[in-house]
Amino acid sequence: QNRHTRLLARRIRNRKIPQALLFLGVNGIGRRILAIRFAMTVNCLASTITATQTPDISENETDSTILPACGNCPSCKKIQTGQHPDIILVEPAGRAIKIEQIRSLRQTLNLKPYEAAQRIAIIDNAALMTLPASNALLKILEEPPERTTLILIANKPSDLIATIVSRCQSIRLGPIDDGLVANELINEQNAAPADAKIAAYLAQGSLTSAETMLTADWHKQKEWILDELIVHATSDSAASVSPRRAMALAAFLAADPALLKQTVGVMKSWFRDLAIWPFLPEKILHQNENETIGRLASGGDPERCFSHFVDLEKLEKEIESNVNSRLALETYFTGMAHGLSLIHI
Repeated sequence: QNRHTRLLARRIRNRKIPQALLFLGVNGIGRRILAIRFAMTVNCLASTITATQTPDISENETDSTILPACGNCPSCKKIQTGQHPDIILVEPAGRAIKIEQIRSLRQTLNLKPYEAAQRIAIIDNAALMTLPASNALLKILEEPPERTTLILIANKPSDLIATIVSRCQSIRLGPIDDGLVANELINEQNAAPADAKIAAYLAQGSLTSAETMLTADWHKQKEWILDELIVHATSDSAASVSPRRAMALAAFLAADPALLKQTVGVMKSWFRDLAIWPFLPEKILHQNENETIGRLASGGDPERCFSHFVDLEKLEKEIESNVNSRLALETYFTGMAHGLSLIHI
């Protein structure tokens, strides 16, 4: 997230620290880590970042040099261990962030910072604030305390009421590059390169999601998904895949949002591999299924495979827009059963 760390660094170097920031993006891309790094940098007792430095920052700098907190001074150590009195973290109490938590935060912010140059209040999972809590936070944003920055973490602006979003400087963090995620899984999680590659693709730029996949019973789930897909994909007629089977599969997946998301991702990756095999076989994701993919692709139509990939992307967007997941899946699987005579074993 170097582009965003450079933006924050320029603000610090120019002494124009925002009073409210909104970090947007999917889970697992470093939003909370960036918030902590920001808090450390503005309060580091040994930081080299000053107003006299040029705001121009090299494109080659890393996160640690763009926001150069030392990590060793008393302030940095307290922030890292969660013991700094002026770095406040608000998280859901159960399933929601309640009004009592925001009222308590407001009381704390009404006092002067104990020792920080800039007090930082981080509200993680801000989308889980109740409406009363959101209204209480709005009162803080309308009269922001001195030497204080509020950092809200959410997935998208619509997760929060519009009046809160309008009072924050929004920073939309992008997904992490698949290659970086895969390397992290290989180097830090000792993942097999083939597994790391697929997990990185399915995680869509979220390191946390990729790590979760590898620690869960992921291999069995992936094998089940591919088995179901191959059963459908090798059908020569609609009769071999009954509507009852399609609806049962749709009902099963709709009941488990996490499995549903993973299933759509695996299916997309499978059709992607079938589509590119005739042109770039070395670029397929499912290297462990190399022989099967080659056998299926040799009897199929790459354009038809790509069209099914596009259909899955449409299905994914429909599900994300909160349509009836079960109905969308029934429609997709029924259409798949009738239209997937593209592959012949």
